[in-house]
Parts: sequence; C-alpha cells; structure tokens
Amino acid sequence: MPLRHPIAIQVAALMLACGCGAGDIDGPSPVEGGAGAGGAGRGNDGGGGDAGDGAGPGGEAGSGQVVPSNDPPLFDDDPSAMAEPRRCSKVDFLYVVDNSASMVDKQENLARSFQGFSRIVTETLGTSDHHIMVVDTDGINAGDRLSGVDSTGNGDQCGGTLGAGRRIGGEGEDCGVAGNQRYLLDDQGNLPGTFACLAKVGIFGNVGEQPVDALLTATGAISAEVDDCNEGFVRDDAVLVVTIITDEEDEYSRGDPGFWRQRLLSVKGGNEEALVVLGLIADNHIAGGLPGGPCDEFSGSPAPRLERFVRSFGLSSIGSVCAPDYSSFFAEAVSQIDTACEDFVPVVR
Repeated sequence: MPLRHPIAIQVAALMLACGCGAGDIDGPSPVEGGAGAGGAGRGNDGGGGDAGDGAGPGGEAGSGQVVPSNDPPLFDDDPSAMAEPRRCSKVDFLYVVDNSASMVDKQENLARSFQGFSRIVTETLGTSDHHIMVVDTDGINAGDRLSGVDSTGNGDQCGGTLGAGRRIGGEGEDCGVAGNQRYLLDDQGNLPGTFACLAKVGIFGNVGEQPVDALLTATGAISAEVDDCNEGFVRDDAVLVVTIITDEEDEYSRGDPGFWRQRLLSVKGGNEEALVVLGLIADNHIAGGLPGGPCDEFSGSPAPRLERFVRSFGLSSIGSVCAPDYSSFFAEAVSQIDTACEDFVPVVR
C-alpha cells in the first residue's frame, strides 16, 4: 500500500541527514545510505541470517551532551495541519538498550538521535499522544548494586527487574521522570535531556544479555511480572514501536525467533499492522554489513537470531549498531510507522 506522505517523509529524512531544520542535534554526520539503503522493509519473509555516564534531566552528558532546543516542545506540533485524517493518533515507543561495557558509544548515539527522530514523527505523521519507555537487558546487576539498588529495589518494587521501565540513569541518578509511571509523556519537561539520561542505561550489565526477554516482559507478552510496574504503557488504541539496540546476539532469552514473533504479536491481538519492529544490531555475519556498518570483530558479535526476528515483521527496519550516527536509520523508520498508522485498527479485547 502506498505511503500517505511519501514526499514529506523523504524531505524530512533529507533534512535530518543534512542538518537542515535539525540544528538541535549535536552529533556526527549520518552515514551515507542510511537505513533506506536496504534496512527498511515491508512484507519480508523472515529470512536473513541463519535459522537457528548518564545525563541528568538538564541534559548534561559529557561527550554525549544533548543541548535543549529553543524550538517548541517535541511531540507537540498541531496535528490539525495534516491534510488527511489519520487512523492513529497514539504511538507507544519502547527502547530496549543493551547495558554491557561495549555500549558506551552506542548509548550516546541513541541519545543524540532522539530529538530529531521525535520531531520528524510529529511533523510527518501528526500523531499527538506518545508514551516513551526505556528498559535495559537484564535484571539486578553489578551496576545496580554499585548505585545502591539491591534485589528489593531499595523501596522501589520494580528496581532491578528485567523488563521494568527505567526511571534512573546508568549511575543510579534520578532522571526526573514526571509522575509516578515508568515512561515519559508528551508534557515531560526537557524531554530530550530526560530521555538521554534514561537511554544511557550503564555499562555494568550482566554478560548474558536478554534483549528479547526484556522486550516481551516489558509488554506483558510472556509474563505478568512487571505489569504493575509498566501499567498503562502499552495501549490497545496505539501503534507499538519497539527498538532493540545491542551489539551482542541474544543467546539467553527463552525460545527462538519464531516464538519471539508469536508472543510479540499477541500483544496486539495478532494484528501485525499495529506493530513496528526496529533493530540496531551487530552485523558482522552479513556480507557488506547492514546500513551504517559493518561492525568489526571488536565492536560486535554476529546476531543472526536477532536479525531473523526483526526481519520477520512486515513493518520493520534494521541497521548496524556500529553506525557512527543513527539519524538516517530513524528518519527512514518513520515510513514504517506511517504505514502502521494508515492501516491501524485498535485491539478489541
């Protein structure tokens, strides 16, 4: 099905890539080719691969500093400017971020890319109601203990729990999430700075990363363990966009890519059009790599299982986690969200 706003999306992607209209992104230039060079797809057959330092709310982040913009608040443009009515006005964004020692630069990359991506989503799609949640890839870990979080969460029943949305940065600092929920809303003060704090989940995670278990637990697809923690995040009347950012293969999550796909689809009542899956993964098992890559042998481990999982969804985009900048990847991913919004039908339970 043709996209509703193909020209607008192409122009927005070009603006983000060249820095035009996106001067509030402080980072290196995007790689040529971007995710559009082959990373985004609709109707893939599931192939690919074998079958088998945190920022505070103010945005101070050292080398990964996110400078607050003087532009109007993100996710707050007037959707009435859209010429055609949309079938969705709500999007839930879930970011699953690897918290291992090799992820410092990738977490910085994600933090830098968020501001431009969120602006393009609003300006291109016209959606007006967003939930944004970040989870890491393990439960209680050495970093948590160094930050003073014990197995009981130090009074926070969700602290150090796999799949629970984060409210603290990688060094245990309070990121300043407004309200008591474990995700960000549109009216969050200094949204870019708060997201940057959350996205820098730390580097002392467990060796056995479980990105897919974290994803499926966070959305209630395989366990009700964190349903109370993440209450209200996933909405039946919203498109769900999940992004996995990791430089390792997932060898520890239960099941296989087919099982992962089936469980994630269950969150949306089996409606694949209500779900967009994005993956920034290691690609040194792919000849020539993914857009933005490839990773070398020291910067990532081959991830054919994760590749297969992401590609198994009709609305998906995949790129190299080793790309020096993620702006092009996220700009191209907007087309997948646009298609989901066009075809969206709320889940009826």
